Amino acid sequence: MQLFFAPTGESQGSQAIKLDPRTGEFQTDWLPPGTYNLQAIAEGDSSTPQSAAVAAHLSVTATSSMSGLHVVVAPLSNVPVRVEGLARKEDLAQLVVWLTAEDTGAIRAAEPMRKDSAANLPSAEMYFLSLPQATYHLDVSSALDNPYYLESAKSGSADLLTNDFVVDSAASAHSIDIILRRGAATLSGTVNFKDGAPGAQ
Repeated sequence: MQLFFAPTGESQGSQAIKLDPRTGEFQTDWLPPGTYNLQAIAEGDSSTPQSAAVAAHLSVTATSSMSGLHVVVAPLSNVPVRVEGLARKEDLAQLVVWLTAEDTGAIRAAEPMRKDSAANLPSAEMYFLSLPQATYHLDVSSALDNPYYLESAKSGSADLLTNDFVVDSAASAHSIDIILRRGAATLSGTVNFKDGAPGAQ
């Protein structure tokens, strides 16, 4: 297990914190007042996707010495992304699928399936690898010349076009299933007066 800290908003210059592997106890040297991100990471058995790694994240505002901080480590998830509707396999390289964490705003992009990892992961066109437990918003975009529109995006029974994607301890069991369609989407609905009367005359 490794524990790091860095001032909030700084992606570079993280510093390691000494950690007692037997008890999990840690103590930093003197820190200037400010807000810090603590991150714990432990690598697991890479041949088993569900136990590839564990991690934790804790944001701390330090204005004086603090004790009793509790960093809870949870498994990271590998989430398959299955894509239907593309006319050509090479079109997949122009498709961008990403998740934005609701609490931190961190963005994670799905990666194309690699041959070296295919033996350890279920078949899918793309993967979110080592995804921390959190609530995410899904986005899909394409740089293709041929127009596609997003017909549906689901994870199990959850509609990801209208609901957030929740990554919990069971997330690896649920894929994100995306269906794309060629051409343009259509819109339909009703125009009413403000008082509820039907029609637009």
